[in-house]
Amino acid sequence: MMLNEPVIGEDFFGRREALNLIKKRVDALKEGYRQNIALTGQNLSGKSSILHQFLYTFRDNQILPIYVEITDEPFTYFSQRFIGSLLYNFLKTKNLEPKEDLPLLIEEARNYIPNTVKRVTDIQDFIKRREFDQAYSELFDLTNSVKEETSKSCVIIFDEFHNLSNLNVKHPFKNFGKKIMVQKDTMYIVTSSQVTTVKKILNEKLSLLFGNFEVINIDGFTTKNASYFLDRRFKYIRLPKEYKNFIISLTEGHPFYLDIISQSVKDIVTHLTFKRITKDVLTEALKNSIFNSKGAVFLYLNNTLGAVRSSKKMSELYISILLAVAGGAFRLKEISKTVKKRTGDVSKHLSVLVEMNILYKNGSFYKFVDKMFGFWLKFVYQKRRSAIISYLPDRIEIFKKEMGEIIDSFLMEESKEITQRAAHLFGLFNNETINIENREHRLCSFSSVDIKTFDNGDPYILSKAMNKYWITAISPEEVRDIDIIEFIEKCKSLKIKFHRKVLIAFSGIEMNARLLAKEEKIWIWDTEDFNHLMALYGKQRVVEIRHKKRAGVAA
Repeated sequence: MMLNEPVIGEDFFGRREALNLIKKRVDALKEGYRQNIALTGQNLSGKSSILHQFLYTFRDNQILPIYVEITDEPFTYFSQRFIGSLLYNFLKTKNLEPKEDLPLLIEEARNYIPNTVKRVTDIQDFIKRREFDQAYSELFDLTNSVKEETSKSCVIIFDEFHNLSNLNVKHPFKNFGKKIMVQKDTMYIVTSSQVTTVKKILNEKLSLLFGNFEVINIDGFTTKNASYFLDRRFKYIRLPKEYKNFIISLTEGHPFYLDIISQSVKDIVTHLTFKRITKDVLTEALKNSIFNSKGAVFLYLNNTLGAVRSSKKMSELYISILLAVAGGAFRLKEISKTVKKRTGDVSKHLSVLVEMNILYKNGSFYKFVDKMFGFWLKFVYQKRRSAIISYLPDRIEIFKKEMGEIIDSFLMEESKEITQRAAHLFGLFNNETINIENREHRLCSFSSVDIKTFDNGDPYILSKAMNKYWITAISPEEVRDIDIIEFIEKCKSLKIKFHRKVLIAFSGIEMNARLLAKEEKIWIWDTEDFNHLMALYGKQRVVEIRHKKRAGVAA
């Protein structure tokens, strides 16, 4: 799979929730309800594949889709692609077979939408006179003309939307926003891999518009979908569950890494007599894809590092900061101490790395947007840079040994009961601030964290900080309102005044139960929340839950 090749048709996998939401919003456009959408997420997370799959399956003669990939390019190329996509897709609605040639598209479309074509030729004249600002404004008016001539509403799709700023036109987002305010029959779907940048654009430059954007974050596959992906990839190969879980954890379900590493594993097993994946096979696959300088993951991450080097002065300090974070320094003071610089100077550089979408900040923590990038920096780049042993075969063996130790460490953590893992996490809290569900919380530094059981044998975690108590229970099954009521009664039976009640719902929570929990001031964490906390504190994410329903009895 090429680094930027969208996946469509039978190869498209997962993402049904995002795809269904887009279809729902597009259907609503026909009823006069317009809601714009923004897909955000790191590079290669599957945003373009979602858009292409939507277009591939879309069949509605009342809607005209206009897809434009925006790159760092002159305005002329952008305008040609915009106009070309509009005319090409319109002619397809006439059951024609249009050519990918702009002059031919213009001439063929003139027979059906002469007013729109007249506007197109006016835009081309503006461009010839280098009046790009006017041409930019007129481009967005083409959808109004299409609506008038054909009664078709338009859905404009801008892939890598933030690149509008590179078109060499004045106030690209401000003028774009003015169009949105009056275009009630045109819907916009935009994507961006520059998460911080696009959120700033939406929040600061487009926040007051009539057509606010519904933001959908595209992360890695869920554990369930990642598991299905690997089952399909290894259809005729035995993949032990523990190694499947390791691959999901390492890649965090990121489609690109999941694809590359699993394919590398498959390529190795194909040449073996026994079609079974072992730890040695896994370490060899990681060597081929991550350590080897010709491996796809190595090349991609090395290019990411190159972008930091080429775009910033004092690049060595930026590299040192990244290596510090990769090495486990997650807080400002820890990072400053590691790189031996003042916290004020380091804070400024960290802000730049956040702007570049390399790091993200959550409360007191700085972490990698792309976990694999931090992993590669620590175990490949840093080791190559500071290697005492230069002989390549020895360095390969050292890398594979480290990967084997990481696999063993993961398997050991996965074998632990979930209440034990959660209790260990609580013991790491040290008065840091964190953000969960857009709210800031302070995590107490507990003097004691103990696992206890209710009268019926269900385990819970009792954490104490000074005279404040937290109680935490875990549900491996979907939480219902009756479960909330039972949890409240159990808390009352302990006759302790709790500062915080936490319920970790690993299989989700029903809406009524969530409302009841909110009313009772019970803090609900889902799997994503819990694993995000685990990541912030440098712990392995939970893939498979091991839970004791009753004390001493395995579920």
